[in-house]
Amino acid sequence: MIAITDIMGETRQVTGIKTAVRSRKVNGEKTVSLVVIPTETNGHSFESVDTESRFTFQGEPYIIKKVQEKSVGRVSIKTAEAVHSFFDDMINSFQYETFTGSQTFAAALQRVFGPTAYSFSIVDSFTAEQFENFGSDNCLALFQKVLERYGAEFEVIGMRVYLKRKIGQDTGFQLRWKHNIKSIEKQVDTEGLATIIRGFGGTPNDAGKYPIEREYRSNVELFGELHASAVYNESLSTVAGMDAHLAKTLVSEPQLSITVDISTVDGVVKNEGDRGYIFYDPMKIKVEARVVEITETFEYADRKWKARQSAVTLSNLRNKLTDVTTRFAQTTKRVDRLFDGREPLPYNVLPEAIRTAAEAINNSLTEVQYPPGQGITLQDPKNPLIMVRLTSAGIGLSTNGGVTYRTAMTGVGIVADEIVTGVLRANNVTIQGEKNLFFWDGTGLWAYNPSDMTKYVKLSSAGLYIAKGAVTIERPDGFKIISNGMSAFDVNIQGAEPTFHSPGVTLVQRSYAQWLSTRSQQSVDFNQYSFEHKARYLKVRYRVLADPGNTAHFEIWRNGEIVASAYTAQSDEYSPGTLDGYTLTVDLGVPTGQPGSFQIRIRSEVEGKSAYAMVSRKWLEG
Repeated sequence: MIAITDIMGETRQVTGIKTAVRSRKVNGEKTVSLVVIPTETNGHSFESVDTESRFTFQGEPYIIKKVQEKSVGRVSIKTAEAVHSFFDDMINSFQYETFTGSQTFAAALQRVFGPTAYSFSIVDSFTAEQFENFGSDNCLALFQKVLERYGAEFEVIGMRVYLKRKIGQDTGFQLRWKHNIKSIEKQVDTEGLATIIRGFGGTPNDAGKYPIEREYRSNVELFGELHASAVYNESLSTVAGMDAHLAKTLVSEPQLSITVDISTVDGVVKNEGDRGYIFYDPMKIKVEARVVEITETFEYADRKWKARQSAVTLSNLRNKLTDVTTRFAQTTKRVDRLFDGREPLPYNVLPEAIRTAAEAINNSLTEVQYPPGQGITLQDPKNPLIMVRLTSAGIGLSTNGGVTYRTAMTGVGIVADEIVTGVLRANNVTIQGEKNLFFWDGTGLWAYNPSDMTKYVKLSSAGLYIAKGAVTIERPDGFKIISNGMSAFDVNIQGAEPTFHSPGVTLVQRSYAQWLSTRSQQSVDFNQYSFEHKARYLKVRYRVLADPGNTAHFEIWRNGEIVASAYTAQSDEYSPGTLDGYTLTVDLGVPTGQPGSFQIRIRSEVEGKSAYAMVSRKWLEG
């Protein structure tokens, strides 16, 4: 059963859905395919399965874009193809303004998402890129262009888009023959394989000569000289930018993809983009792989959709080392541009550090040595253990005579126990620890949980934003009034006044208390309740009894279906369970703050015998 809202805004509960297949790809694409057959109970809702109808599946919104109807015997079966609403929203939004020039990743995304209701978060660092007439197109086309230009991937959570170099996690999952692999398909593709690619960038002169001409070669010794189509791109105006683009464009090794039908759906592979391992002895496959697509087949059982089959497509394509080095080269050039024309750092900003450094140099406290094969050594004559060594590999500062260099600068980066500075100018700064990831960008200060990038704290001029329960507030006496983002206070629920119950429900007096009772074998209303969806879980504390030889049913209903239930054949009013009561819990999903309601219904299993119920408490929490 799925609630589907048609183009006129009318929502119906659609039954008769034979299967639901969801596909999730590493490029952000998400689709759901529904096969619906007409039944005696869905005659009023079968027509809702139509193009432009919308529904929510596994907590995410989708819109139907294609419906195929085919007759089988005397009935017509519908197959509906739906895409994630994000893509529909983006393609229906338009950016009319155009831009030419260099822009940061954040600036490009501001132009992409400006006309939409979506916001974005940049998780990794990206260098600025050059654009010509960027704009005057729908936002989805512009977004695809930005992703390709900056080499980014994304995931959508609610109304926020997260941008990363690579989505997913290094989970280290293992898919093994005779363990959790049902079947496997391997594809090796050498179409488009090349080992040499040339690039021409910048604005050509009158003779047609480009100022940037580069050649990139890879695996020539293995496959020979195979030329790819040349790249002509005036926006690539730096050597580093051209080198990075050529390295990314050239396909110099066979493309391997593997599709695996997993025999279990117990969460071995959770998300697209995750990295792990696959071992399949019959095909001699032992590779580190990345999930590029997950296809899940769901069936409706026990009033909810459950995955019963999962197939994953994996690829062993990974960034080469050259990708890292060229990105580093681009970054250093970006830093140089940022610092062009900056004012001198005032001397009094760092008085103690600068004074110490200046005195060390001006008083000539060091001596210069040229030991053979060891570069240049500058050694403190008063303490020979303090030294600076300069070689072609880098600069190192040591306090133990060169045994270790706790401060060093090499082509890989800078290592230092302590850095003293005045003004640090940067477009995107990342500080990564074992359990936290901090970074500054043009929008604010962010702190992320690296194992769950949707859990973060953002500090900006607009205020403090805390996502996914990343806050705990403790009173002076130690009691936590907010724990992991969830209030410790109850959220009230209001019942109908007078009591909203069916005609067949009556108030009766038993030994120690009054109960609402019914003899109906159909579910009848005990009462109706309303609330504001400000917490995750609905809790109902209840008592239920039955006449001897009968079974009483207690049910919680929402949106026309049972979301929680219990039953008992207990007839003793003084039994411990009846005296203490029981609690039913309903997961309402992520709080929205919107009004909501539910009904409590009861029924008797044996005709002519009574079922009794009372509610002692109901609340929202979590």
